[in-house]
Amino acid sequence: MTEPLGIDSVEFIEIDGLKIRFRRNRGGTGIPAVLTSPWPESLYAYHRIWSILGTEASLVAVDLPGFGQSESRPQLMSPRAMGQFIPMMLTALGLDRVHAIGPDVGTSALLFAA
Repeated sequence: MTEPLGIDSVEFIEIDGLKIRFRRNRGGTGIPAVLTSPWPESLYAYHRIWSILGTEASLVAVDLPGFGQSESRPQLMSPRAMGQFIPMMLTALGLDRVHAIGPDVGTSALLFAA
């Protein structure tokens, strides 16, 4: 797969004992945007719009637990449980205040997180 332009390589971070895959750019200004991947996609779902969004804001695309190449456990496979995981994920990524884009399960998970 062609690498999306303007972003660093894929990274993994350990959160609550799980390896979570993410990509980030450090472009743009203001509040960063977190993008969660829709089922059954991965963070590459944002490939075509990454460079456009990246001119406006810093971006972090994340494969939530059980999506893409992120590890999971059965207890996390509900929107409510995923919503409890998201604040831990933001803290681990050094993010305080964010805009969030979460299609599919990400929508309800982000609402539970809020």
